[in-house]
Amino acid sequence: MRIFQFWFLLLLTLSFAVQAQDYLPLNREFLLPYDRELAKKTSDFHTSIKPYNAAELDTIIQTDSLYDFKPYSISRRRWIARVADNFLNTHLVNIDTAGLVLYVDPLLNIDLGREIVTGKRLYTNSRGIQAYGSVGKKISFYTSFYENQATFSPYIDSFATEYKVIPGQGETKAFKPESGSIQHDYNMAYGWVTYSPGKFFNIQFGQGKNFIGDGYRSLLLSDNSFAYPFLKVTTTVWKIKYMNLFTQFQDIRGSQLVVNGKGTGYPKKYGTFHYLSIQLGKSLQVGLFESIIWPGGDSTQKRGYDAAYLNPIIFYRSVEFANGSSDNALMGLNLKYKLNSKWYVYGQFILDDFKLREFKEKNYKYQQKYGYQIGTRVFDPLKIKNLILQAEYNYIMPYTYSHRTVEQNYSHYNQALAHPLGANFKELVTLADYRFRRYFVAIKYIRAKYGVNEGNIHYGKNIFIPDYGGVYNGVNYKFPYAKHAAQGRLNTLQYMEIKAGYLINPNTNMRLFGSLAIRKLDGYAAENKLTRFYAVGISTNLQNMYFDF
Repeated sequence: MRIFQFWFLLLLTLSFAVQAQDYLPLNREFLLPYDRELAKKTSDFHTSIKPYNAAELDTIIQTDSLYDFKPYSISRRRWIARVADNFLNTHLVNIDTAGLVLYVDPLLNIDLGREIVTGKRLYTNSRGIQAYGSVGKKISFYTSFYENQATFSPYIDSFATEYKVIPGQGETKAFKPESGSIQHDYNMAYGWVTYSPGKFFNIQFGQGKNFIGDGYRSLLLSDNSFAYPFLKVTTTVWKIKYMNLFTQFQDIRGSQLVVNGKGTGYPKKYGTFHYLSIQLGKSLQVGLFESIIWPGGDSTQKRGYDAAYLNPIIFYRSVEFANGSSDNALMGLNLKYKLNSKWYVYGQFILDDFKLREFKEKNYKYQQKYGYQIGTRVFDPLKIKNLILQAEYNYIMPYTYSHRTVEQNYSHYNQALAHPLGANFKELVTLADYRFRRYFVAIKYIRAKYGVNEGNIHYGKNIFIPDYGGVYNGVNYKFPYAKHAAQGRLNTLQYMEIKAGYLINPNTNMRLFGSLAIRKLDGYAAENKLTRFYAVGISTNLQNMYFDF
């Protein structure tokens, strides 16, 4: 925690007047109308750094005119009508007095459905609340809490049993075990304070998620895992945006630590991230990425937050080498090019470990750990207003994101910090979104191929197994050197989802919806080979939940 206090106090000394700033929800559906405006060549907003800063967007686009429908017309003469108006059009609680702005909303995700193949009844019962606003001109805040009970399709149950968590969400415990069906009880909490000491700096401190990239997936840093404590310092000068992110992660594979008979929580590990985004001309954005992951302790002492990684402008590889350490360093590149104001292409490259000479000679004595992404997105194709199409290809070599020391792999809370499939895969993602006034339809199709282990031969998909072999969960793994993605026993995954509904309140993304999903897995020792499930419900969906793996 000292590093967070250090940076907060250091930058607090700058005191230029500026409006309080906060961040939009990190949800793809919520951001669709914003992304449409930001795709224009007249915008130089750095879209690869998410969540978006709301105050910056207000200076670029007219956020009040993003939708082509009007608010509900409700008479506010009676108090119940005023509450209904707030609930449907703005926020349930609206307070705007001298020096204080406060919005409060209920959060919910209530749905009922069925898994068609097995006949299992599915449901989600999430209730929560969020509050956000600002104090004065420089400080803003956000907090939310969700309490959840749910039943899921068999493949999600298998994931929860193996990793102890619901994908992207909290640690799960059994709920009503006497029912004879696997039911999950879990919760989530988010919260942060944002401080803007001047027009160049923005500081955010709290617990949440971050995303780097312009695609549906991110190979650099995504919102796939559970929320984590972080301090983020963003500097914006001219056409440059620079982000420093300091994080604390948890390794929950084993039991909680016990000192003097008292639990002290799960083992900690830390991460520091640099990301530099540069706007070149009207069309091209280039982002440079680097990160370092290290454990909170070693065999001799508690290491804590390493002061060597506090420098906000430095190359982590050189620090790692100078320390004589084997910390997990990654480097990456993000690119986005606007072909016109409604069509852009994007891509990423992630580099973990790589030997160019071995790669050229095909004589592998070292793991070649890298990956790339290529994608495109178009708005209003064929002059169909409010239609958005997107296609994306992701390729990750075996053993990428893993490490010789399991505690230093690229993960948090038993989930990957990048892609939900881990490594050793190739994936095609296609998305179509259409809206007519308040009605919407979304179609998603994903096809992926990945290699799985055979006995104690580790082919590099599971990032929790050491990348050079070793003992994991009592198995002494051996490994082949990686030559291509999807090596090993091949599995083919297909996932298709159709969702349609009605948008009630765009401020909270409250919507009525119905969905149908089909998941098919073919290959060696594939479990839950065919899953079909449907659901209907109402949701204020402000976070991305990835069940498409």
